[in-house]
Amino acid sequence: MRRIAKAINFGIIYGMGPQTLSEQLGIGLSMAKDYIAAYYSRYQGVARYRDAAIAAAREKGYVTTLFQRRRYLPDIEHKNRMIRAESERMAINTPIQGTAADLIKKAMIRIHERLGRKNSSPDCFSRSTTNFFSRFWKRNFLKSARLSKRKWKAFTAWMCLSKWT
Repeated sequence: MRRIAKAINFGIIYGMGPQTLSEQLGIGLSMAKDYIAAYYSRYQGVARYRDAAIAAAREKGYVTTLFQRRRYLPDIEHKNRMIRAESERMAINTPIQGTAADLIKKAMIRIHERLGRKNSSPDCFSRSTTNFFSRFWKRNFLKSARLSKRKWKAFTAWMCLSKWT
């Protein structure tokens, strides 16, 4: 069930058509079309966001994160459908994933600054797409975990209040 939900959510958001969806899920083409229609009926904001992101990229030639970091998309008007589709996926993804990366980077910098002022030093910070880890000396672990939780709560609250939800 999780595999199906992921295929539908991420596939449809990034422009997967019924043919590819039916192949990935091993279902008939008409059922895949029904899934896509039901998805857009239920989550109308997704289609509005997708269309607005692609239109803005075509107009400006780039997209931005909420912190105004730009990603230029020179192939957004490319004649080759496959190349153009890749730029369209970047136009959809960058404002979301790029903003998340910006927020995580800002949180990591602030946590490092806070711990530095308290005469504590982390031995490493690392980031992955879906997780934010911080590993500290044993004496700093609980303090750093509380800071990280507070930053994460602020991020999730912001996402809930953003205009795209």
